[in-house]
Amino acid sequence: MKATITTENIKEVIHERTYPENFRSDCGVSSHQISIDLGRASAGIKEMHFDGIIVLHGNYRFKDRLQVKGGFDEPIVEMHYNLKGSTYGKVKDFKRPVKLNEREHNIIYMNEPVGSFTFQENSEVESVEVSFTQSYFQRFADYQHPIVDQFLESIEKQEPINCSKNGKLNLQMECVLREITCNPFKGFTQRLMLEARILELFSMQLEELSIASYSLSRHVRISAYEKQQLEMAAQEIKANLDHPLTIQELSKKVGMNEFKLKKMFKLYFGTTTFRYLTDYRLNIAKQYLLDTSISVAEIADKIGYAHQQHFTTAFKRKYGVTPKRIRNK
Repeated sequence: MKATITTENIKEVIHERTYPENFRSDCGVSSHQISIDLGRASAGIKEMHFDGIIVLHGNYRFKDRLQVKGGFDEPIVEMHYNLKGSTYGKVKDFKRPVKLNEREHNIIYMNEPVGSFTFQENSEVESVEVSFTQSYFQRFADYQHPIVDQFLESIEKQEPINCSKNGKLNLQMECVLREITCNPFKGFTQRLMLEARILELFSMQLEELSIASYSLSRHVRISAYEKQQLEMAAQEIKANLDHPLTIQELSKKVGMNEFKLKKMFKLYFGTTTFRYLTDYRLNIAKQYLLDTSISVAEIADKIGYAHQQHFTTAFKRKYGVTPKRIRNK
């Protein structure tokens, strides 16, 4: 399998790479760091691949507007996540352009996986792409999910497809993406962890895309201003871990009534304000445990738990192990 990226205007090849068949890796996971510098545009891409799956975590900067054309030379199913910035592309036989804004995601099947993508001047983009080979994706034939069924049918007909509405990244998905792109393991242990997390992410994405499609069919709309209010609510939650805001206080801060805030927050983030706070706390705690030598008691205090035992119980409920067990790993 081969990947090629060229500039659309002058047809210059800026990146080209050949992969083993089916992204095979003999060392568990094959990892590479790719750097591209065009003067007025640059990219740093972390790549990981193993049997049937490739992960690309890219950070891109553009001083000028740039159009590029690229992709793989074989059919793939791509889960695309925009963590920062927007992407806009045209894929052959797609009726509409593929556009993802910040913190949005979608699934795309490209039978001729070469597209044309436009990046705006003075912009930055961070994205994660997790791609399955066609044969790997066909393992999901028994998944019995309407989205999977639609994609399998398109694969059989060799017709491109993506979900009609982008999903919204929720906190749980962001945490799994961080574990995928920043995992500390090597070799076959890394492969087992990556594959487990990727399949977990895929399951979460299917659920979130189903919710997005349902809300669209029910004519639920979130305006640009309401999105700003909801993003502000999430930031306020993160900024007040040690003294969490009540729903009444949060409502006043963002200027949205309590009933609407609870309803719209669940629709936008896929979870309640309370669960968002809990998940964010525990994710921060996990990073402390992995990256620092701070005691468990101090971590519990930092993230707003008055009692270490309550923290330990919540942590084990989410991750299946105690904080001390995570650190000892």
